[in-house]
Amino acid sequence: MGSKISSLEVESPIPCTNFILVYLMEKFLEIIKKNKPNLIIITSHTSSDPDGLCSAVALRSLLLKLGINSKIEIVIDSYTVVTKKIIDLLDLKSTTFDEIDENKVDLIILVDVNNIEIIGKAKKLIMNEIPYFIIDHHKFERNKRYPSSYEFIKDNYTSTAEVIYELFEYYRQEIDIKTAKNLLLGIIYDTKHFLIANNRTFHIVNKLLSKKLEYKEIIGLLRYPMSKSEKIARLKAAKRLRIHKLGIWVCVVSEVSSYEASASRGLLRLGADIAIVKSIKNDELRISIRSKQEFYKKTNISLTDICDEILEDYKKYNVKNLTCGGHSTAAGFNGKAYHKKICDKIIKIIKNKLNSLSKK
Repeated sequence: MGSKISSLEVESPIPCTNFILVYLMEKFLEIIKKNKPNLIIITSHTSSDPDGLCSAVALRSLLLKLGINSKIEIVIDSYTVVTKKIIDLLDLKSTTFDEIDENKVDLIILVDVNNIEIIGKAKKLIMNEIPYFIIDHHKFERNKRYPSSYEFIKDNYTSTAEVIYELFEYYRQEIDIKTAKNLLLGIIYDTKHFLIANNRTFHIVNKLLSKKLEYKEIIGLLRYPMSKSEKIARLKAAKRLRIHKLGIWVCVVSEVSSYEASASRGLLRLGADIAIVKSIKNDELRISIRSKQEFYKKTNISLTDICDEILEDYKKYNVKNLTCGGHSTAAGFNGKAYHKKICDKIIKIIKNKLNSLSKK
């Protein structure tokens, strides 16, 4: 099943040096052309967001411009409400894993995801030794059991769309209006409408808007009416919250049956500095953790680091198949089974980190 693509001897996370950057960009195209895969699928994490989907669409465009003759399919099994809106309005072409002949897949490219545990049905292909690449902007840890053949990780970037833009620039490929629109959607969404953007982000956005795009139109694509169920979930999260005062910081914990990510964002807007919202359904635990940018800047406490500590300790809490992912200010995890003390553990980790800071 599939062609065999040898693994690169490159340590991750990738050092941000010009030499390594050029080397990785050269290798990206070199490996694909050398192995001549018949079918490449580009996919992202489950419940794909606009950065995942739009980066996949832009990457497919780049590969075609670079003369890759393989059949290239974007395969998305599940996506968020706003992602579905973008697919419909922009008429973006994607398929599902049920429509793919697994025996014909030669290469998988994962975008906007750093963990094969959260890629849904694509994991089965990787377990069957289909080689895979990772292009992402999240903190990365190599999977020792199923190592990737190539990684291009820029964890100092605010979106995967920026990483894809850099590939276009390196290969000197023209970015057409459709691709520019996709890259803008990914950037604006993942930077929380520029809340966590940096100078490089604005430089790229300026270049993309010069393609005669209207910013108002792009923003309009990312807006969607909140459903009645989501509104109720947010209100219930507010009603059920428990407040933890951690020095000058206010941390809240709550529980809903769904929309935990939306609920945690809503609690930040109510005034919390850190919000932890859990949901459990059919023995499936999902936890969304959010913090304000100010909290991260002043404490340097990354939510992904907290999730990593939970993973190390998960056996004590009887949580099976626990997986996590995210950013410094937005992270989460899910897994089978549940223990009521897991949120208390998160609070304890945050307290310990804050206490360590106060002693310095």
